Amino acid sequence: MGRLFWKIFIFTILVQIIATLGIGGTLWLKHFSHHTTSAQLDQSPPAAFRIKAAAATLQFGGSAALQTLLSDGEPHHPIFAVSDDDKEILHRNISSEVLHQARLLTTSDQETTAREVISKEGAHYLLFSAVFDADASPLPREINLQGESPSHAGQHPGPPPNDFFRPYLPIGSAIFCSLLSAALLAWYFSTPINQLRNAFEEVANGNLTTNLSSTMGTRRDELNDLGRDFDAMVKRLEILLDGQRRLLHDVSHELRSPLARLQVAIGLVRQQPEKIDTSLTRIEQECARMDKLVEELLTLSKLEAGAQTPREEIVDIDELMADVIEDARFEAHATDQTITFIGNCNGVVTGDTELLHRALENVIRNALKHSKNNHPVNITSAEDTLTHCWQVTVCDRGPGIPEAELETIFEPFFRCTQTNQNTGHGLGLAITRRIIEAHHGSITATNRPDGGLMVEIKLPLSLKKSDKNIT
Repeated sequence: MGRLFWKIFIFTILVQIIATLGIGGTLWLKHFSHHTTSAQLDQSPPAAFRIKAAAATLQFGGSAALQTLLSDGEPHHPIFAVSDDDKEILHRNISSEVLHQARLLTTSDQETTAREVISKEGAHYLLFSAVFDADASPLPREINLQGESPSHAGQHPGPPPNDFFRPYLPIGSAIFCSLLSAALLAWYFSTPINQLRNAFEEVANGNLTTNLSSTMGTRRDELNDLGRDFDAMVKRLEILLDGQRRLLHDVSHELRSPLARLQVAIGLVRQQPEKIDTSLTRIEQECARMDKLVEELLTLSKLEAGAQTPREEIVDIDELMADVIEDARFEAHATDQTITFIGNCNGVVTGDTELLHRALENVIRNALKHSKNNHPVNITSAEDTLTHCWQVTVCDRGPGIPEAELETIFEPFFRCTQTNQNTGHGLGLAITRRIIEAHHGSITATNRPDGGLMVEIKLPLSLKKSDKNIT
């Protein structure tokens, strides 16, 4: 068990023990007070004192005064007065055995609980108590007035032998339950946290296959949510590391070819000095290719790292599309291709004009590169009134993309297995996606039913041109 377990356990058990002692102590005091009060109520003056009081009353007040005294006496410990003819002064029934025991006490120098007294009228009476002092007589504490066994006559049930431990039983049970519940509670919270710590150690050691959700069982709480978030983080980290490794591999692969051609051009210059112009042209082309690759890599890395934040500008959609279409048609004319454009979006977006122009240009260039010469590239621009978004679609009539590769078309250095074209570095669409996402938009690619690829871009509209003066 870790330190967290013991902290939770000790804190919980202390709280529960304090509460248990408080409640148990209150119950114990109540129980003790009840027994003390009962004992105090059961206590009565000693038998010798009561006998002396009765004797004095009989001697100086007579039998009538004694009758009054005994009538008002304690019912649990009565005093009896028996005349010479064995008649009790209050006409109570007394067995011969009791009278015999009382007379024995008067002859044994133990007159504390029984004695013979002459009344004021001169009559002889035997006074004795139904309860004998334990120190004054070897007889049982209570005499059975009806002649029954002394062990059962007139006795009040005393406390059971284990009465001393009875108040402590609930306290002990509560402490045991507190220990058990504190241990279970500490184990319940510390176990997933320890699993999380072990999972972090595994990830720190390079093991990205760690799955924390499966080890937490079927619990449904915030710790289980934390485990799922951890698994999502590890999965994302694995994707990023794989992307980094793939990026390094692709960059090295992209740089290897122009570097190899540079070496060939330099070797050709040395072997054939008369072809220096051709070699310099090749060197210039390869340098430009590597410069473009480095520029695109820098742009992509800035967008992914958030270092290049789009400017907050009011972009007129119609003006932006007009510039993009004009540049695209100029490039298409050089390759005998055509572009059809349909669009009239009376709205504006908030963003960076230069980045949005570059994103749209990359998509259109990709469509021109893969479209056949006798099929135009169709571009539409419109407002989606349901989602209040600006929607741009670019459709070509090229070979399309295999369905399994549609998810990776916007990844860096993507190469379609269905096309034989190796021009470019595969970074254009990746940069486009980063730009669109930075503007809180979305971009998707789907294959057209009649052949070709359709790329759809959606960006949230800010306001209409009629709502803001735009010139």
